[in-house]
Amino acid sequence: MQLLFSGRLALLDHQLHRCQHSGLQQLHRPLGLGLVGQRARQLLSIGATRKPRKTKSKDPKPEEAQPVSKSQSTQDAQQPLNEASKTAQTVDSEPLGAEEDDEVETEDEAEAEADAEAQAQAEAEEEAEDLALLNILVQEELEKRQYANPEFLPTTRPSPVLSNREVWERMLQATSIANGSEYRAFYSSDLGGIVTHPALMVVAIDDHMVHRGHAVFDTALLTQGYVYQLRQHLERLADSAVKAGLSSPIALPQMERIVLETAAASRLLNGSIRFWLSAGRGDFALSPDSCDPTFYCIVFVPPTSPFDQIGDGVEGLRVKTSIIPPKHDYFATLKSTNYLQNALALMDAQGDDLDQAVFVTPDGFVAEASNANVGIVTAERDLIMPPFNYSLRGITAETILALARQYLETGELENLRSIEQRPISLEEAQAADEVFLCSSSLAVVPVVVWDGARINEGLSGLVTMSLRAMIIRHMNPQYSLGEHLEVPYGFLTGMSLSS
Repeated sequence: MQLLFSGRLALLDHQLHRCQHSGLQQLHRPLGLGLVGQRARQLLSIGATRKPRKTKSKDPKPEEAQPVSKSQSTQDAQQPLNEASKTAQTVDSEPLGAEEDDEVETEDEAEAEADAEAQAQAEAEEEAEDLALLNILVQEELEKRQYANPEFLPTTRPSPVLSNREVWERMLQATSIANGSEYRAFYSSDLGGIVTHPALMVVAIDDHMVHRGHAVFDTALLTQGYVYQLRQHLERLADSAVKAGLSSPIALPQMERIVLETAAASRLLNGSIRFWLSAGRGDFALSPDSCDPTFYCIVFVPPTSPFDQIGDGVEGLRVKTSIIPPKHDYFATLKSTNYLQNALALMDAQGDDLDQAVFVTPDGFVAEASNANVGIVTAERDLIMPPFNYSLRGITAETILALARQYLETGELENLRSIEQRPISLEEAQAADEVFLCSSSLAVVPVVVWDGARINEGLSGLVTMSLRAMIIRHMNPQYSLGEHLEVPYGFLTGMSLSS
């Protein structure tokens, strides 16, 4: 029994050692086997120290008394008399007494043997129960660890070599739909055209965008069948490409046409458009010398956000000062695919049940949020946004500044004294009357809590909500056709905005 227990414990210890050796010990209880190991060692200890089970006989005797046969007790009782009356004993009495003694001894031996068998059977049943329990505990632990660390299992699974048909079938089954998004159309310069099935919206693994992060991107808004501020976003893409040392295989006018035709192929009237310019495919080296640049564009339905309903039961964002350091000025001002710091900052905020994180420079000045620009309204009613020399030049932020100046001159923007771009210290920002974030996806959203302290009593500010209404109106093609490009649905799909 001890050997069986020890064997199963050795198996668990060996598997735990493999897990720790592979650097994944943090997935399990450190330096132990947890509840299973504790219970297993407890059972092993019980098996080693368990005392023999005592079985009750039909005629129990005191523990200190040794079992004595009837003939022996008779002889002891008669010993004094035998000395006095040896001559009175008959010859026939001796064989009769010996026969009775033999019968009693045989009966006692059978009873002792039966007791020993019963005790052995009871111990065997007890050990079998312990072993069954241990097996159950071991199996449950292995099943749990299978999901935490596949290498923990003593067996592995083969990796099949797939046929072209199997690849195609699996790609069709693995249609990517994440967070409620729907991917409707995708252009690839590798393919030289547009695809509409999500399984075909792929980028090659040797593209330097994938394994080196050597690419730039931008995002535009598709609204009511028009693309909002597409040319501004393409120009920023071109500026980022220069800083990233990228050359484009496609001129900007051709990029514009590709984006509009991909939007038409999506058959969406409202959505989001993202496009990338990459160093391209070639090899897995660091230098892109052997690569041919690539251009990609996708049109998709973004997941809904609760901040779409600001003012309708939703007051605003809760943010924190990021513990992740901001990007260096050079990289902060180009929109590359390297968003690791942005992702870590947002994950940290979400881990604290907050909505966003705000980067602050080593000098203590507010830079930007994880994927939005920041603005404040001071107690003196000044609208201030940080300069773009250590944050991304936000197209929505630029539009807000331009519209605010225009509306301030015409008197349409009340409760505002001035508009400027200058450095904002963290202390000044947190003491402001109003704080907001802005981007093409958010428009303008108020910040109501920063590092646990409420902004404007935790309510949306008047200026912030005026700016939000102003930019949403500007995004509407009915009011600013000069900022919109119509999607040519009829050219590819037979659709029209009137249909």
